[in-house]
Amino acid sequence: MEKYDVIVIGSGFGGLISAAFLSVEGYRVAVFEKENYAGGLCASFKNGGYTFDVAVDAVGAMREGEILRDILKKLDIESQLDIICLDPIRRNIFPDFTIDIAGTAAEYKETLSKLFSSEKEGIDNLFSLMRKIYKQSIAMIFSGENNDIRAYYDWLGKPFSALLDNYLTDKKLKAVLSSYCNYLGLPSSRVSSILVVNTLMHYLEGGAFRIGGGMQNLIKALVGVIEKNSGKVFWGRGVKKILTNAHRATGVITEKEEVFQAKHIISNIDLKTVTSTMFDIGEIEEEKAKKIKELEVSASFVIAYIGAKMDLNKHKVTNSMGYFSSYETMDMFNINKNISYGLSIPSLIDPVVSPEGCHTFIVYWPLSGGKEMGGKEKIADILTRSVDQIIPGFSRSVVLRRVANAKTFFRYTGNSDGAAYGWSQKAGFYTNLPFFRNIVDNFHIVGHWAGFGGGMLPVAISALKAVSEITNKKMAALRR
Repeated sequence: MEKYDVIVIGSGFGGLISAAFLSVEGYRVAVFEKENYAGGLCASFKNGGYTFDVAVDAVGAMREGEILRDILKKLDIESQLDIICLDPIRRNIFPDFTIDIAGTAAEYKETLSKLFSSEKEGIDNLFSLMRKIYKQSIAMIFSGENNDIRAYYDWLGKPFSALLDNYLTDKKLKAVLSSYCNYLGLPSSRVSSILVVNTLMHYLEGGAFRIGGGMQNLIKALVGVIEKNSGKVFWGRGVKKILTNAHRATGVITEKEEVFQAKHIISNIDLKTVTSTMFDIGEIEEEKAKKIKELEVSASFVIAYIGAKMDLNKHKVTNSMGYFSSYETMDMFNINKNISYGLSIPSLIDPVVSPEGCHTFIVYWPLSGGKEMGGKEKIADILTRSVDQIIPGFSRSVVLRRVANAKTFFRYTGNSDGAAYGWSQKAGFYTNLPFFRNIVDNFHIVGHWAGFGGGMLPVAISALKAVSEITNKKMAALRR
């Protein structure tokens, strides 16, 4: 029976960051991954000479001094990566105008003020509030202090639409600022104001970036840190049971019936699966187990990964785009004839991800309530034809297409209903944070199931939180 200080279940981004930090701190760490590769939704795959990131459009908070850049420096992997800055962050296409999300908050605010001049005062006040919310969210998590975070608490249980209505009147402007809601899987009338604000502002304040050659290069670097510091990654070794003793996690049993002991267990996988199948009955308080079972998970996507042989120089495209055929926020979820989708073209700024003379396209179709409305291949056909409106001749240039849907993401990640962001990102979401602590002693949750939200920054924060709990070091100290 092998013994470790810490066992990590799942090698998603959060699991790898926590394992890497702990291994650097001198802890004996083992990571168990059911697949034969690491990364989960942050992985990349190759097909026909093209490299596709599974589900990452851009990485935020990576400017100098920001959280994710600090993590790369702390783990000494920054120099191993080609970090490509995106400017504009994204181009959004609406029925009668196109607007770029510029690389900084000041530039984006100026763009909006010129386009919607009558709303300038409201835009200024809104951006001032959003910056406060973002800074206060980070400060609260890293300092643990509740001083001077009134803006955060004022909007904690309210939807993003309420925040917009407080400052703005123009319907089109509200739609423009709601463009990230479809990525989070809920309309502005339901999605958490805090989560939308932090998603937008972590790009505007912290920058938006891609990892050259694909996200797998970042994942590979994190695995390298773990192995360099005597950690172990067990590939193709899913965990089927978490061992406990008097409500304290003590080890795991793998699907191959191997037994491993540890002082701490970190879970980077679907918490519904963990609590319903991996613990003995009675080890988790009945009320906690019931609440986790009933909690709503986030929506998923249909994603088309496309390789096309074409010249994009004559087309007005950028590396990341959003297409919206309506200003109605409910229409952003493909529940009627009006469609919306996201389009990434990473080869525009990173040519190594496609063969010469070709480009890599990733098209995201947000789902509503898990409904695909016709099946993934039919949706991919609609997406392929729709991109012709942005890039004439695109559909005729396609040489390769692979399609993933909620079932695909469930198969490879184990996420309930193929959830893209773990828990539903609805208003009041953050009030669950205290609940996710102390499921059982010495058991820690990381990733988008930890309660900090979906996306790479919240996932990284969850990992630092787990490391802080295990090492008794303050989260702020872990970044320096």
